[in-house]
Amino acid sequence: MLEEYCQAIDALTINEENRLKLKVQEITSKTETKYRLQEKEDKLTIMAERFNKIQSQMQTLLSPRLQKSLKNICQLVQDMTSPTNDGAESPNGG
Repeated sequence: MLEEYCQAIDALTINEENRLKLKVQEITSKTETKYRLQEKEDKLTIMAERFNKIQSQMQTLLSPRLQKSLKNICQLVQDMTSPTNDGAESPNGG
């Protein structure tokens, strides 16, 4: 019964003070939540930018090495499959 009375206090009270206090608390809570979400969104944006920059740098650094490695692998495969080699050991010791 006390619970029901406490829920009805706002409806039964002529003074707006209590309702306004609750409204202020609600708005304050929503504002704080919105602020925290904005901070997290900003951090995510910064992290995404950093990730993209690092990814770009990695591609720039690895690209020449990967191309060279791929070229070497292709050459080894070609050497191993060439008809003049006929299964003989490659000059690279493979």
